[in-house]
Amino acid sequence: MHSPSPAPDEYRRRIEAITAQDILLANDTSGPLDLKTSLSLHFDRAFDFDDLFPRQLQDHELRKALNQAFASQAAASHLNAFFKRPPATPLATGECAYFFRTLVARALPDDLTGPSGAAAYQSCSLAQTLWARHLCHKRRDAFLMATLLLHNDLPDEAPPPLAPVTTVELAHALDLNALSHHLLATPAGTNPAEHLFATLEADVYY
Repeated sequence: MHSPSPAPDEYRRRIEAITAQDILLANDTSGPLDLKTSLSLHFDRAFDFDDLFPRQLQDHELRKALNQAFASQAAASHLNAFFKRPPATPLATGECAYFFRTLVARALPDDLTGPSGAAAYQSCSLAQTLWARHLCHKRRDAFLMATLLLHNDLPDEAPPPLAPVTTVELAHALDLNALSHHLLATPAGTNPAEHLFATLEADVYY
C-alpha cells in the first residue's frame, strides 16, 4: 500500500528547508564533492539527459523536456531517496519541479541576474551566463539549471513567427563616390597619403 502523497504546504516547507550543505554528495574514493559536481550527480541520477542536451534550444522545447523528466520514475525515486522516503511514495503535484529548482537555487550566488536575451531563448541566455561564470560542472548542467530556474515563466508553445521586415531599398540612396570625396577630401597643403592614414587612424612608419 502506497503512502499518501505529502500535502502542498508540507512538501514546500520541507523543500524550502534544504541548504547548500544538504546537496553535497561524497565519492567512495575521493571523499566529499564540491557543490557543482554534487548538483551534476543529482541530475545524472534523476534525469536521462546526456552531455549533448539540449538538441532544441527554444524555451518551449526545454520546458517540455523538463516536464517529461519530472514525470519519470527516476526523478520521483531520487526525490524520495533524498528525503529518505519509500521509493514508491507518490509525489504531490509540482513537487518534483519545486524540488529540483530549489536545489539549483541553493547552489547559486545571490547576485545572479536574470536573462535579457530574445524572448524565445531566455533559458539559453541564462545558461550562457552560468557557464561563463563557472557556476556549473558541465555544459548540460548550465541548460538544466537555467531551465529549472525559469521553468514557471517559460511558454508551453512556440512563440508566433515574427512579422516580416520591410525591405530597405538602397539603390541611388548611397553615393559612395560623393561620400568618399567628402570624407577623404585633402585640405590644401596636406599630403593626400598622410591625410588618408590620419582619417583611418592608421599607424604608419615611413
